[in-house]
Amino acid sequence: MVANEPQQQEERKEVKLIQSPNDNNKYRYVKLKNDLEVVLVSDETTDQSSCCLAINIGSLCNPREIEGLAHFLEHMLFLGTEKFPVEKEFVNFIYLNGGSYNGTTSVNQESFEEALDRFSSFFISPLMNEDAVNRELNAVDSEHNNNMQKDFWRMDRIVNDQFEGHPMSMFFTGDSSTLKRDDIREKVVEFYQRYYSANLMKVCIFGRESLDQLEEYANKYFLPIVNKDAKVPDLPPLTITSKSIMIEAEPTQDMDLLKFVFPIPDKKLCFSKNYKNSSATILTHILGHECEGSLFSVLFNKDYAFSLTSSSNSFYENMNKFEIQIHLTKTGLENVDEVIALLFQSFEFDTPEYFFTEKKLLSEINWKSFQKSAPASTTQAITSNLFRVERPEDTLKYNNFLEKFVPEEIREIQSYLRPDNMICLFYSSTKFNGKTTEIEPHYKIKFNKRYIEQSDFEKWKSFPKNTNLFVPKENPFLPIDTTIKAPQDHSIHIPKEVYNTNGVKVYHSLDHRFNSPKARVNIRFESTSYGNNQSMVMWNLLKKSLKEVLNEKILYYLSVLDFSMKLQILTTHVELQCYCFNDIIFTALGKVFDFLMNLDLNDMQFKRIKEKAAKRFLSSHHLSPYQISTRHLSLHTFNCNSMLLDKQEYLKKVTKSEFLNYFKSLFSYINFSAMVVGNASIEDACAFGEKLNSFTNRNSACPGDVFKLSRVNLPSNTITHQREFLYDTNQTNCSSSISFLIGQFNRKTYATTLVICSILGSAYFEELRTKKQFGYVVNCSQDSFGNAISIRCVVQSHTKTPEEIFDATMEFFVGFEKTLDYFKTNPSDFKDLIENCQKQNTVKQQSNSAQSSLYWSFFTFCGDFEFEKKKYEDIGKITFDDVKQYYLDHLSPNTANLRIFAAHCYPHSYQIPDDVKPFGNVKVNLLKKYEHDNFKENHGYLSSKINL
Repeated sequence: MVANEPQQQEERKEVKLIQSPNDNNKYRYVKLKNDLEVVLVSDETTDQSSCCLAINIGSLCNPREIEGLAHFLEHMLFLGTEKFPVEKEFVNFIYLNGGSYNGTTSVNQESFEEALDRFSSFFISPLMNEDAVNRELNAVDSEHNNNMQKDFWRMDRIVNDQFEGHPMSMFFTGDSSTLKRDDIREKVVEFYQRYYSANLMKVCIFGRESLDQLEEYANKYFLPIVNKDAKVPDLPPLTITSKSIMIEAEPTQDMDLLKFVFPIPDKKLCFSKNYKNSSATILTHILGHECEGSLFSVLFNKDYAFSLTSSSNSFYENMNKFEIQIHLTKTGLENVDEVIALLFQSFEFDTPEYFFTEKKLLSEINWKSFQKSAPASTTQAITSNLFRVERPEDTLKYNNFLEKFVPEEIREIQSYLRPDNMICLFYSSTKFNGKTTEIEPHYKIKFNKRYIEQSDFEKWKSFPKNTNLFVPKENPFLPIDTTIKAPQDHSIHIPKEVYNTNGVKVYHSLDHRFNSPKARVNIRFESTSYGNNQSMVMWNLLKKSLKEVLNEKILYYLSVLDFSMKLQILTTHVELQCYCFNDIIFTALGKVFDFLMNLDLNDMQFKRIKEKAAKRFLSSHHLSPYQISTRHLSLHTFNCNSMLLDKQEYLKKVTKSEFLNYFKSLFSYINFSAMVVGNASIEDACAFGEKLNSFTNRNSACPGDVFKLSRVNLPSNTITHQREFLYDTNQTNCSSSISFLIGQFNRKTYATTLVICSILGSAYFEELRTKKQFGYVVNCSQDSFGNAISIRCVVQSHTKTPEEIFDATMEFFVGFEKTLDYFKTNPSDFKDLIENCQKQNTVKQQSNSAQSSLYWSFFTFCGDFEFEKKKYEDIGKITFDDVKQYYLDHLSPNTANLRIFAAHCYPHSYQIPDDVKPFGNVKVNLLKKYEHDNFKENHGYLSSKINL
């Protein structure tokens, strides 16, 4: 290394990464002797380290006869190496050191070098053991089964399938039908040996160490990766093979949409490579615009569309897709040809330079006030960017280059947006259910296919030009004042109460650390009625009415300025979350609350929001089974009584006047708690408090009347099962959500829960997913909703029954005592466990957005902005005896305190048993459908008061 120092210094002078003035990390680009490009990131303040390795080879390089091979290699790669042969040793090491991995490794700083040694060895000498093949095939199968009913995967598959003969048409993820063959391990090794070469890889190493030390790590651990001088295979350009295609297909969820895909094979127009002018991004913005003059505005005002999105994606330099997706209303369904005609009319424009100017201004502000990301996100972004940039110097600034407006390049992209160069997917549950003739083999998508003919083109051309289509105007809300309001001395300022009047409380913290011109505002609506069918339907309608009424005039304009606003309808409460430039955010919130204070809709608007809400509720039946069983668990174990079917029935009957009167009444007796954090003054925060207080005829609610989520007091020494068929008759997976009630929240119990879950999570996954192959979704975690604590195990499977999942879970908890006892005989490992648990639960935040989100999570959880410090101290006090006693009292199947509720969901191919198996001396109950109200009434609730 010393001998090469002059050469490396010379390379460093040549490659100086362009860095934001607000970024105090240190960076270095090096190219190792094996041609592996590495970016080193030194952040002396970080408490987490990360490493990401990316390779420029994937599913597009699969051999046609073994679809899914690249994906299967990912599964086989991390199963032990010559240096570390014990399978899953790496996973256990990462989890026990407060980290995570998924192509990117992230761990506590103190364990970083050991993690690098293990991680790099997968790319030097992986074992890919023969005895793991069948198990990992089952894992790939489970993953595919989890995706089969998801419309995102289904749409992608049916569209790509139309590029016949092209690598894009392959089944990327694979399953047992494509991968189960006698020589599959040999083919995996062959693929690895051919393509996993240092010259096709990029690495980013992020740590607290100096750049010199990180470079030493790079040479020590990544230089041994062999450079085979591998070549990325020549891939053919992505084109329509003959005529444009119309696909009519049946979705899983309740949706009616048109998706238009335009392939662009020209290398000169490669979206990911042309980052310095971002022509594709500008065109995407114009065609996806939602304000007056835009395609969406015209469709919306004709009651043809609920939403419209546009996107541009690069898969290879000659494989680009421009896509537009339109969600149709019932009226739009009856006027599809006009919708398509309007789409092509909307392409006929010259791009004004102000779109580029606006994008450039926003980019410059964001670059100047650059905000750090979590280490894992940083390393992922840098390795991805290394593949895209024309020179390494541009890597950090990749997303913030807008140097030149190139209208002729935009026109070239537009030239590919033609009816004779598209695949159109008409994806409709209304139109095509039971009316299709073909079935796609992997996702079982039912569809029809036809070529688009000249007569179609003529029909679309025959529609008269719509005069309401024109290029949208300049954005009137561009940020003007980005002055930072406080000295950036890196001091920490916990939010403090600055306003408390008539049931409105505002907490404020002025940022001194992140040098960002943005602020976050969170508002919690504290009402007396929540969690029942009426309230959940009404809040869903209100959420949709915000965009319905305010989108065209203000919300969309703000959204393209990084304004983020979400009305969150949570299990515990409703809250409004906003994040944006400080000189915009209060203007936006003022408009929102003016609308809420004077809530009104016309008949067309109310009809449309009801239709959107109905689609959302119906689509919720088609969530993944594990999500549905968890929803059933909440219905039976919390004081919320909102069943999906009941909400659907209530929605059908609700009238506009009932909706308006409901919120007129609700806003007359409500409290607000708000938090303002970031580049906003105390005066800004107090003025916003006054705005909240200006609701006409509002009275503060008595705190005792405000809804608080409470957990059912499950009976001791009892297991309660609840069983139900899934709504989706095509679903092939079952699921079980199993909750062990621990009891009322207190700080010691919560800290002990966090410690034991740091062991449980990986152990449960290892046992039920890795060893027993129960399914793709396997997790075990703590749940502290309702100011009570439980441990929840969730499994989704297409090969096991809920009864088998439950039995395996209880068997796991019997054996878990031995796992715990390891720490009794290895006290130094238990000490490490505690320290890593502390670090994992107190990770330093890297941006104003992340820090303010963390403050709000503590406030909504327990009302204490400084809870993180207390949590750290509490975890440090936990002993092995505390953990062992916790297990014996609450989790051991032999305890008399066992309190379990298990919600099971069954596909229609299964049979639901009529009885339940006995379990030792524990009482076992079986609930019938619709018995949740009686069950909760019989057992009552734990106190919702939290004890800190």
